[in-house]
Amino acid sequence: MTRLLVVSHTAKLGGGEIALANLLTHLHQADDDRFKPEVVVFEDGPLVDRLGSVGIPTTLMPLGEQIRAASKDATGIRSIGKLPAAMKFVGRLKRHIRQSGAELVYCNSLKADVLGGVAARLAGVPCIWHVRDRVEPDYLPAKVVPVFRKLAAWVPAGVAANSEHTLATLHLPREKPTQVIYSGVVPPAEVADEPDGPPVIGLVGRLAPWKGQHVFLEAAARVRADIPDARFRLIGSALFGEDDYERRLRDRAERPDLSGAVEFSGFRDDIWSALAELNLVVHASVTPEPFGQVVVEAMAARRAVIATDGGGVRETVVDGQTGVLIAMGDEDRMAESMARQIVRLLRDDDLRHRMAAAGRDRALSTFHISQTSQTCLTLIDEVLSRRARR
Repeated sequence: MTRLLVVSHTAKLGGGEIALANLLTHLHQADDDRFKPEVVVFEDGPLVDRLGSVGIPTTLMPLGEQIRAASKDATGIRSIGKLPAAMKFVGRLKRHIRQSGAELVYCNSLKADVLGGVAARLAGVPCIWHVRDRVEPDYLPAKVVPVFRKLAAWVPAGVAANSEHTLATLHLPREKPTQVIYSGVVPPAEVADEPDGPPVIGLVGRLAPWKGQHVFLEAAARVRADIPDARFRLIGSALFGEDDYERRLRDRAERPDLSGAVEFSGFRDDIWSALAELNLVVHASVTPEPFGQVVVEAMAARRAVIATDGGGVRETVVDGQTGVLIAMGDEDRMAESMARQIVRLLRDDDLRHRMAAAGRDRALSTFHISQTSQTCLTLIDEVLSRRARR
């Protein structure tokens, strides 16, 4: 039995943490005799409860708020390199790794990669980085990008990425063990038909400027000019200091062209019920998405998807078959194109339903959690076998 120590910097349920919970739950239930996982988190929160509900133990190791809460846009990794408190934390984590008897450390997302990876190195235990963010200057602070790429080449024994696109941004040497591990979904066996009544178009995701909720609202205003009874729903909350952005969105939704037509649902843990309440799902990121888990979830829920054309989304949506891709660029043009496609799909029931059915088939065949687990095991086996040979 392999003792696997998983490190996550946050216990909030963002996309990366939901993907991690799905993966660990499936590994724990499918291969209970093969792995004994323990999860170290740097804060308390819903992820701890979710893992505990399936019998996966967690250890809380609090990280200073200044480091833990810093967003990737606000020098998160840069702060880690400068604060003495971070190195003290690495020392604590190193001791815990040794005391736990871990044979492999699995780090989830950027802060956990850096802190957990350095601690594992110091403890003499191999680690895997699961990178869920694009390592490019339009996504991370420019000075961080080359540093993180060098660390990715040196610190972990293996690297997982949530898409081919994300993996390519790391510029890793060929000899580095790598694996694309898509963020798998656990879809319901049966999915609901679209709701009756006025059409409801939804965007699911954390409220953040790069997620493009403001573009979605501009598109919504245009859609109402053609379909006055259309309703729009933002599902998600501001997680990492983006409350000002949420206020701007709410102010925009109160203007006359959208008044009464936009609902802010907040975070929904019941994603399948939330998707069942929608007729159409929009993904509006204004910078390329590393993967786009909500896109796959919408497809698995048998809902047609309109998404911006960039990053990992190109690996999930087949344009014209499982959904529609919108060109990125000028935000006003994006909103105009998005509005046209929303109107088109709402007025063509047959096309929308064909895309939804094709999306469901693709989600089950390519992005099911069982396939995610298998590709994860492939990388784990390679890293452990290399370690054994040494």
